Amino acid sequence: MRLRFLRSKTIHEIQEAFSQEFPFLKLEFYPQTGSKGLKRHLMHGSSLADAGMKKEEAFIDVNRYMTVAELENLLTKELGVDAQVSRKSGQLWLETTMTDGWTLDKQDTHGRELEN
Repeated sequence: MRLRFLRSKTIHEIQEAFSQEFPFLKLEFYPQTGSKGLKRHLMHGSSLADAGMKKEEAFIDVNRYMTVAELENLLTKELGVDAQVSRKSGQLWLETTMTDGWTLDKQDTHGRELEN
């Protein structure tokens, strides 16, 4: 899957595109201050510019076999944004910090299993 990032796109638009491929995963974006654990994610209506995206436009190729850590690092390196993947666990969304070494496919599959 190839995601197109524009500074003017909303967080919600990126989340929707990501969720079409990975329905049990969610991308959260954070302002560029402090550490992820101490700050709140940006609201759905916020733009990627609000997240600190430096480029006007960028494309990121995301595949099922990349790890969560690889995706998060790629978003930071290529876009200059802080992002965190969360996995659905029943009615909750849990940050995948303890399982960042898992592939996106494994995370999504695990979320699907927890749903059933």
